[in-house]
Amino acid sequence: MRTSASEPAAARGMTLIELLVAFSIAAIIAAIALMVFMSYLRTAARQHTWRTRTLPAAAMLDLFRRDCASVFAVTNHPAGCFRLAPVVVNGVPAAELRMLVTVRSGNAALNGAGWQVGESVYGCVSPPETATGITAVLARSFTAYGPGVSQAAPVIDRLDGVRALEIMVTTGTGWTNRWSPSRGAACPRAARMRLVFEDNGVENELAAECLIPAGITLQPDRASGTNQSVSAQ
Repeated sequence: MRTSASEPAAARGMTLIELLVAFSIAAIIAAIALMVFMSYLRTAARQHTWRTRTLPAAAMLDLFRRDCASVFAVTNHPAGCFRLAPVVVNGVPAAELRMLVTVRSGNAALNGAGWQVGESVYGCVSPPETATGITAVLARSFTAYGPGVSQAAPVIDRLDGVRALEIMVTTGTGWTNRWSPSRGAACPRAARMRLVFEDNGVENELAAECLIPAGITLQPDRASGTNQSVSAQ
Protein backbone atom coordinates (compact mmCIF):
# COMPACT_ATOMS: atom_id res chain seq x y z
CA MET A 1 0.00 0.00 0.00
CA ARG A 2 1.46 3.33 -1.04
CA THR A 3 1.37 6.39 1.16
CA SER A 4 0.20 9.59 -0.36
CA ALA A 5 2.22 12.78 -0.32
CA SER A 6 -0.38 14.42 1.88
CA GLU A 7 0.03 11.80 4.65
CA PRO A 8 1.46 13.32 7.93
CA ALA A 9 5.22 12.85 8.65
CA ALA A 10 4.52 11.19 12.02
CA ALA A 11 2.78 8.36 10.24
CA ARG A 12 5.78 7.82 7.96
CA GLY A 13 8.37 7.52 10.84
CA MET A 14 11.82 9.14 11.06
CA THR A 15 14.14 9.49 8.15
CA LEU A 16 17.82 8.48 8.25
CA ILE A 17 18.92 12.10 8.52
CA GLU A 18 16.59 12.70 11.45
CA LEU A 19 17.98 9.60 13.21
CA LEU A 20 21.55 10.80 12.68
CA VAL A 21 20.69 14.22 14.08
CA ALA A 22 19.03 12.64 17.11
CA PHE A 23 22.00 10.35 17.78
CA SER A 24 24.40 13.30 17.42
CA ILE A 25 22.47 15.35 19.97
CA ALA A 26 22.39 12.38 22.36
CA ALA A 27 26.16 11.87 21.93
CA ILE A 28 26.87 15.55 22.67
CA ILE A 29 24.72 15.42 25.81
CA ALA A 30 26.47 12.22 26.94
CA ALA A 31 29.91 13.76 26.32
CA ILE A 32 29.00 16.84 28.37
CA ALA A 33 27.69 14.66 31.20
CA LEU A 34 30.89 12.58 31.11
CA MET A 35 33.07 15.69 31.30
CA VAL A 36 31.07 16.98 34.28
CA PHE A 37 31.39 13.59 36.00
CA MET A 38 35.15 13.38 35.36
CA SER A 39 35.58 16.94 36.68
CA TYR A 40 33.70 15.90 39.81
CA LEU A 41 36.02 12.90 40.25
CA ARG A 42 39.12 15.10 39.89
CA THR A 43 37.73 17.59 42.40
CA ALA A 44 36.95 14.76 44.83
CA ALA A 45 40.50 13.41 44.41
CA ARG A 46 42.00 16.85 45.11
CA GLN A 47 39.81 17.23 48.19
CA HIS A 48 40.89 13.78 49.39
CA THR A 49 44.56 14.75 48.95
CA TRP A 50 43.96 18.01 50.80
CA ARG A 51 42.23 16.27 53.71
CA THR A 52 44.67 13.37 54.05
CA ARG A 53 48.01 15.04 53.26
CA THR A 54 47.94 18.81 52.71
CA LEU A 55 45.81 19.67 55.74
CA PRO A 56 47.87 17.55 58.19
CA ALA A 57 51.08 18.96 56.69
CA ALA A 58 49.79 22.52 57.11
CA ALA A 59 48.81 21.71 60.70
CA MET A 60 52.33 20.41 61.35
CA LEU A 61 53.81 23.64 59.98
CA ASP A 62 51.46 25.63 62.23
CA LEU A 63 52.79 23.70 65.24
CA PHE A 64 56.34 24.46 64.07
CA ARG A 65 55.57 28.21 63.86
CA ARG A 66 53.96 28.19 67.29
CA ASP A 67 56.88 26.34 68.87
CA CYS A 68 59.46 28.64 67.28
CA ALA A 69 57.58 31.68 68.58
CA SER A 70 57.60 30.17 72.10
CA VAL A 71 61.23 29.09 72.42
CA PHE A 72 62.35 29.16 76.07
CA ALA A 73 65.95 30.37 75.97
CA VAL A 74 68.08 29.29 78.91
CA THR A 75 71.85 29.49 78.85
CA ASN A 76 72.50 27.07 81.73
CA HIS A 77 70.61 24.09 80.34
CA PRO A 78 73.09 21.18 80.07
CA ALA A 79 71.80 20.02 76.68
CA GLY A 80 70.86 23.44 75.34
CA CYS A 81 67.41 24.82 74.66
CA PHE A 82 67.71 24.48 70.86
CA ARG A 83 69.41 21.62 69.00
CA LEU A 84 69.27 20.78 65.29
CA ALA A 85 71.08 18.12 63.28
CA PRO A 86 70.54 16.45 59.87
CA VAL A 87 69.66 12.73 59.81
CA VAL A 88 68.66 10.09 57.27
CA VAL A 89 65.73 7.73 57.90
CA ASN A 90 65.15 4.85 55.47
CA GLY A 91 67.00 6.78 52.79
CA VAL A 92 64.90 9.91 53.38
CA PRO A 93 66.91 13.10 54.04
CA ALA A 94 65.51 14.55 57.24
CA ALA A 95 66.40 16.45 60.40
CA GLU A 96 65.96 16.22 64.14
CA LEU A 97 65.03 19.37 66.01
CA ARG A 98 64.71 19.68 69.79
CA MET A 99 63.67 22.91 71.48
CA LEU A 100 62.37 24.01 74.84
CA VAL A 101 59.10 25.93 74.51
CA THR A 102 56.57 27.56 76.83
CA VAL A 103 52.87 26.67 76.78
CA ARG A 104 49.84 27.88 78.68
CA SER A 105 49.00 25.37 81.38
CA GLY A 106 45.70 24.33 82.85
CA ASN A 107 47.44 22.21 85.46
CA ALA A 108 45.87 22.47 88.92
CA ALA A 109 49.35 22.65 90.45
CA LEU A 110 49.78 25.98 88.67
CA ASN A 111 46.33 27.26 89.74
CA GLY A 112 45.14 26.87 86.15
CA ALA A 113 46.68 30.17 85.09
CA GLY A 114 50.40 29.55 84.71
CA TRP A 115 52.90 28.67 82.03
CA GLN A 116 54.78 25.45 81.60
CA VAL A 117 58.03 24.59 79.92
CA GLY A 118 58.20 21.55 77.69
CA GLU A 119 60.33 20.01 74.97
CA SER A 120 59.11 19.78 71.38
CA VAL A 121 60.92 17.28 69.16
CA TYR A 122 60.56 17.11 65.36
CA GLY A 123 62.00 14.25 63.33
CA CYS A 124 61.30 11.45 60.89
CA VAL A 125 60.77 7.92 62.15
CA SER A 126 60.33 4.57 60.46
CA PRO A 127 56.70 3.70 59.62
CA PRO A 128 54.92 0.83 61.38
CA GLU A 129 55.48 -2.62 59.91
CA THR A 130 51.82 -2.76 58.90
CA ALA A 131 52.13 0.39 56.78
CA THR A 132 52.73 -0.21 53.06
CA GLY A 133 54.10 2.29 50.56
CA ILE A 134 55.20 4.73 53.30
CA THR A 135 58.90 5.57 53.47
CA ALA A 136 59.00 7.75 56.57
CA VAL A 137 56.72 9.42 59.09
CA LEU A 138 57.24 12.93 60.43
CA ALA A 139 56.56 12.96 64.17
CA ARG A 140 56.30 15.91 66.54
CA SER A 141 56.31 15.02 70.23
CA PHE A 142 55.79 17.35 73.17
CA THR A 143 56.75 16.53 76.76
CA ALA A 144 55.80 18.95 79.54
CA TYR A 145 58.11 19.64 82.48
CA GLY A 146 57.55 21.37 85.77
CA PRO A 147 55.84 20.89 89.14
CA GLY A 148 52.76 18.74 89.25
CA VAL A 149 53.36 17.28 85.78
CA SER A 150 52.82 13.54 85.62
CA GLN A 151 55.31 11.37 83.77
CA ALA A 152 52.77 10.44 81.10
CA ALA A 153 53.64 9.59 77.53
CA PRO A 154 54.36 12.66 75.37
CA VAL A 155 51.77 14.06 72.99
CA ILE A 156 52.66 12.95 69.45
CA ASP A 157 51.48 14.34 66.11
CA ARG A 158 52.27 12.38 62.94
CA LEU A 159 52.39 12.96 59.19
CA ASP A 160 52.70 9.93 56.90
CA GLY A 161 54.30 9.71 53.47
CA VAL A 162 57.17 12.14 54.03
CA ARG A 163 59.67 12.15 51.16
CA ALA A 164 61.97 14.84 52.57
CA LEU A 165 62.20 17.06 55.64
CA GLU A 166 64.42 20.11 55.68
CA ILE A 167 64.86 22.33 58.75
CA MET A 168 67.22 25.30 58.52
CA VAL A 169 68.11 28.05 60.98
CA THR A 170 69.95 31.35 60.73
CA THR A 171 71.53 33.97 62.94
CA GLY A 172 71.21 36.55 60.18
CA THR A 173 74.38 35.69 58.28
CA GLY A 174 73.38 32.49 56.48
CA TRP A 175 71.25 29.36 56.76
CA THR A 176 72.49 26.10 58.26
CA ASN A 177 71.03 22.70 59.07
CA ARG A 178 72.93 22.37 62.36
CA TRP A 179 72.65 24.10 65.73
CA SER A 180 74.10 23.26 69.11
CA PRO A 181 74.81 25.08 72.39
CA SER A 182 78.47 25.42 71.38
CA ARG A 183 77.50 28.25 69.00
CA GLY A 184 77.39 30.67 71.90
CA ALA A 185 73.83 31.95 71.42
CA ALA A 186 70.97 30.10 73.11
CA CYS A 187 68.84 29.96 69.94
CA PRO A 188 68.94 31.18 66.33
CA ARG A 189 67.03 34.19 65.04
CA ALA A 190 64.84 32.41 62.51
CA ALA A 191 63.94 28.92 61.33
CA ARG A 192 62.24 27.38 58.36
CA MET A 193 60.79 23.97 57.59
CA ARG A 194 60.22 22.43 54.16
CA LEU A 195 58.09 19.31 53.79
CA VAL A 196 57.91 17.10 50.71
CA PHE A 197 55.17 14.50 51.03
CA GLU A 198 53.53 12.02 48.67
CA ASP A 199 49.94 11.10 47.94
CA ASN A 200 49.07 8.51 45.27
CA GLY A 201 52.43 8.99 43.57
CA VAL A 202 52.16 12.80 43.40
CA GLU A 203 54.68 14.90 45.32
CA ASN A 204 53.52 18.00 47.17
CA GLU A 205 55.62 20.57 48.99
CA LEU A 206 54.85 23.02 51.78
CA ALA A 207 57.18 25.35 53.64
CA ALA A 208 57.10 27.76 56.56
CA GLU A 209 59.55 30.37 57.77
CA CYS A 210 59.29 32.21 61.07
CA LEU A 211 61.28 34.45 63.36
CA ILE A 212 62.44 33.20 66.76
CA PRO A 213 62.24 35.71 69.63
CA ALA A 214 65.35 36.36 71.69
CA GLY A 215 63.88 33.96 74.22
CA ILE A 216 61.04 33.67 76.68
CA THR A 217 61.45 34.44 80.37
CA LEU A 218 58.99 33.20 82.97
CA GLN A 219 58.15 35.85 85.54
CA PRO A 220 56.87 34.31 88.80
CA ASP A 221 53.95 35.84 90.63
CA ARG A 222 55.27 36.52 94.13
CA ALA A 223 51.80 36.42 95.66
CA SER A 224 50.82 32.97 94.41
CA GLY A 225 54.24 31.50 93.65
CA THR A 226 53.15 30.53 90.13
CA ASN A 227 54.43 31.60 86.73
CA GLN A 228 51.78 34.08 85.62
CA SER A 229 53.31 35.99 82.72
CA VAL A 230 55.74 35.65 79.88
CA SER A 231 57.96 38.29 78.34
CA ALA A 232 60.51 38.31 75.53
CA GLN A 233 64.06 39.08 76.42
